[in-house]
Amino acid sequence: MLGLSRPGYDPRKPEQDKYFTINCLKSRTGPSFTIDLSWSGLRGNIGELSYEEEAELKQLRDKKQAEKATEDSW
Repeated sequence: MLGLSRPGYDPRKPEQDKYFTINCLKSRTGPSFTIDLSWSGLRGNIGELSYEEEAELKQLRDKKQAEKATEDSW
C-alpha cells in the first residue's frame, strides 16, 4: 500500500508546492520506504530532487513541525 503526499501544499503559498512524497505504508515483500521527489503541478512532472531541493524540503518540514508544535502548545 502506498501513500502519496505533497508536503509543500498550501493554497495560500503555491510557490512551496514543489515536492511529492511516496510512502510505502505496508508491504508483504520487503521493508517500508519513503521517496521524496520534485513536483511541477502546472505540468504534472515528477522528477528527482537536486541537493538544493533536498535542503529546501528539509527546511520546509522543520518549519511546519515548529508551527505545529506552536499550535499544539496553545
